[in-house]
Amino acid sequence: MLDERSRMFISVSHAQADKWKGEGSANRDHVDFGFRTDFDRFNSINGTILYNRAINQNISTFNLADLAKNGYYYDYSTSFIGHVPPSPGKAGNDPTQANADTFYKLTQNPFQNIIASAVGKFRVGENTDLKIIPYFWYGFGTGGTQQRLQTESAFLNKATGKNTAGVDLNGDGDTLDKVIVASSNVTRTNRPGITASLSHNVGNHQILAGFWVERAVHEQFGPMVAVDANGNPNDIWMREGRILRPDGTPFENRDWKTISTAYQFFAQDTISMMEDKLSVNLGLRAPTMKRDFTNYANESAPVTYNIKRTYSELLPQLGARYQIDYNNSIFASLARNMKAPPNFVYASLPVTNGVATLPIDVKAETSYNLDVGYRLQSDKLTAQATVYAVNFQNRQATAYDPSTNTVSLANVGKVKTHGFEVELGNTPINGWSFYSSLGYAKSEIQDNLVVSSTATLPTAGKEMTLTPNWKAGLSAQYETGVWYTRMTAKYTSSQQATMTNDELVPSYTLLGFDAGYQFPNTTYLKKPTLRLNVSNLTNEKYRNPSSFNVSNALPYGTAAAKGVFYYLGAPRFMSVTLSADF
Repeated sequence: MLDERSRMFISVSHAQADKWKGEGSANRDHVDFGFRTDFDRFNSINGTILYNRAINQNISTFNLADLAKNGYYYDYSTSFIGHVPPSPGKAGNDPTQANADTFYKLTQNPFQNIIASAVGKFRVGENTDLKIIPYFWYGFGTGGTQQRLQTESAFLNKATGKNTAGVDLNGDGDTLDKVIVASSNVTRTNRPGITASLSHNVGNHQILAGFWVERAVHEQFGPMVAVDANGNPNDIWMREGRILRPDGTPFENRDWKTISTAYQFFAQDTISMMEDKLSVNLGLRAPTMKRDFTNYANESAPVTYNIKRTYSELLPQLGARYQIDYNNSIFASLARNMKAPPNFVYASLPVTNGVATLPIDVKAETSYNLDVGYRLQSDKLTAQATVYAVNFQNRQATAYDPSTNTVSLANVGKVKTHGFEVELGNTPINGWSFYSSLGYAKSEIQDNLVVSSTATLPTAGKEMTLTPNWKAGLSAQYETGVWYTRMTAKYTSSQQATMTNDELVPSYTLLGFDAGYQFPNTTYLKKPTLRLNVSNLTNEKYRNPSSFNVSNALPYGTAAAKGVFYYLGAPRFMSVTLSADF
């Protein structure tokens, strides 16, 4: 029985929708549970547990040639190409087909995760407070398309370190065939962590100090399961019925385990001056990321090896805010940030005498972020204008090292970005409210990109990918006590799809409409509300690149062209929802 200081909630939902093109659907089950206990106004504990289980069907991505050939609404094949009849003693190969023609039932990506966290706030002194936040994140799921044509004689022989072992996949008594199976990139992650901080007020100083630590275990596999005559995989989760090698171990297209131990110490002092008109913030963070990566012998990298790297930086920050009057203020901040290289930089490394070496010892990416702005907050209007600049050092991207003749993720130089953002809105006047935003960004790559021993791409001076120069938004809403209507418009200007700026993504504008009505409360239902939402009102066709680090769409000397693949925008969509509290 909960007393008056405690409360809890639980929320359960199910959602499903058909794909807007092609066969298949998305299904999601979601549970939220939370509680809170307030011992007094300074001491409290609250916690939440989230469970999510989803089975999503991929929507295909295509390059411009595919789009020109197949059209905007083309998707994965709705018929399975099938298995050939077994032919004992003879090579019998299942048909091959392009990735775009993969059977849609072999493009499912199930995923489930659990997130648990708690927040404890405690008054430990007259001017001192302690906050502790432990958390745990678990996830398991698959990615990519599953359809794979597997050669029966290309399984790993651990004794020789070569893919020469044979497995009879179709039951014809030989290992001479190529058979369609389902294989997927499976990931299992456990991430426990905790953040603790202590704040203390003394004079005009508010001092905050603390630490964060996390130990993430990230396991990435590439198993296979059989596919029946109708194209159904044995298990879409890739957990049951895995295809085994002759030695009894499962086939793995990859088999990685990464232990990432991260910790960070931080401290800041917020100083209030000039009768609270001026507030200055001085801070320092010291993050460390330790990667412990193990590649277990698999069909793509047949040698077991381990590699460890540590990345750490000192990251200062400085901020200030000046309150001109009750409604107007100006602010500025300067901060240094860090990004550690992803774990796949350690995959498929050259191994000599059992020792793996990084062809390029990728450094942590760092950046300086500067923001300067003005803010208005009055009874009728809210507005903000900000100018910013970001300077990247050791920008991470795919590159070639001529000294080792290898391609990997590398630091390719500096990237500079600057721009501004403006927002303007009002509180409702006679039921009407408006909001508008405008943003400009200019991003420039500073260096050319070496992609082979004989080719350097002309990227210096070019715009960074996925950085549209202009973005704008506008909304108009009318509301009463029980209902509202709203129109929205969002504009995205053209953007570059490659680092050489040789393929342009066109601009697009999306219009939307939504409305809602709140019914009177009933005996059991509180705030029953009916909502209507219509997205992409004008049925705009648009696309966005699926990757930000495609180097070039056209050939440059000996540098071959790279394919740019796109996510296509969904057409007009209408939904109606009914919700209520009880």
